[in-house]
Amino acid sequence: MTPSLKPTHLSFTVVFFTVASPQDWILGSRQMIQSSRTILFLFLLAIVLDKHAIQVSARSLHDNSPDCDCYVTSGRSPAFFEYHRFYDFRDIAGDSVYDHEPANVTNSQSNGDEPGQQGYLNSSTFAKDWKIQTWGHEREGPDYPVTVQNSPQNVFIQRDLLESSTSHLTLRAYRAEDFTSTAELEGLQRNVLHASVRFRARVRGATGVVAGMFTYLNDSQESDIEILTRDPPNHIRYTNQPSVGSDGYDVPGASTELDLPAPIVWSEWVTHRLDWRPQMSSWYADGQWLLDKEYGVPYLPSYLVLNLWSNGGDWSGNMSLGSAAYLDIQWIDMVFNKSGPADGYKLEGIDKFRRNVNFVAKRESHCHRVCAVDDIPAAGFPVLVSQAASTMRKTEWMSMYALGLGLALASTF
Repeated sequence: MTPSLKPTHLSFTVVFFTVASPQDWILGSRQMIQSSRTILFLFLLAIVLDKHAIQVSARSLHDNSPDCDCYVTSGRSPAFFEYHRFYDFRDIAGDSVYDHEPANVTNSQSNGDEPGQQGYLNSSTFAKDWKIQTWGHEREGPDYPVTVQNSPQNVFIQRDLLESSTSHLTLRAYRAEDFTSTAELEGLQRNVLHASVRFRARVRGATGVVAGMFTYLNDSQESDIEILTRDPPNHIRYTNQPSVGSDGYDVPGASTELDLPAPIVWSEWVTHRLDWRPQMSSWYADGQWLLDKEYGVPYLPSYLVLNLWSNGGDWSGNMSLGSAAYLDIQWIDMVFNKSGPADGYKLEGIDKFRRNVNFVAKRESHCHRVCAVDDIPAAGFPVLVSQAASTMRKTEWMSMYALGLGLALASTF
């Protein structure tokens, strides 16, 4: 699905002046002053073009492409990231795809050890980045009245017969008699420290279910996109945890509920976006900015989680017996920075790490070849937008800028 683009190229001619003596400078000053305004304009134009993207080529850059040093996002607070991942579930073929969903988990299958779909989800391609969860949680008082059990049988690739026979990843939740059979995927890139993530997703089916797409380390290091099927289809929830204090009351500013801009509804395909920056979390839907949040921004390396669950409590709601709900994912596009080991930071020594996290964020980056991930022809195929920095050091840019500015000022006398 590589987009077909004709590369365009932008070139600059830079003129250097060599002055042999003060006399030479005086003799040539009139000519130099006459052209100074043009020179300054060219220098400033070069700097602006280096800062703002100029499309020069496009190609598939799915996984740490050698053609890109970093990736730039658009939006209210553009940011640069060093790494890129694109997980595309739309064109998976062969035996890895179901034409119809698998059988629901029965009441007797309560251990989470049911066989999963073979093929793609059982391949090293998928398994190197994702793990299907099998843990469960027993019912626990009035706040957790129904047992939850994750099952591999609820995670599968399905052909979408209504959309040109393309495929998508599906997470399913099903209400059996004694428990809710649920689904969760955890990312294995566990050292993500700041990211911009896009999920092309929809939620459908029974009420009483929570669909989550979020970054996670623990209950105080978590940024959420959450959809509750008991809500209207234009209503969504964004949260930085913890959202409940030690006193049992909601933390002001932790969670925000809002309506999606018309005509966006989560029951149809939407590109949900979460930006995690050092001091701010931001949320978007189909490219439209919706919210910034300064409270509870995670500061420790984390990983991605997708889940679909219901415990019958007041928050999730209660599914009807025999009903099912679905979280469908076409693709996930993520640019990110990382810190520490790939399998994640251990929680011991958090205080020490927190003191050093700003140092990690300030490390020098040789970002010479920049690729854009927004406003491009095809999602997941970043576009190379700048190479100018790779041919000239920052000090050289500043020297040329100073020369042009000096000439412009000289022309005023």
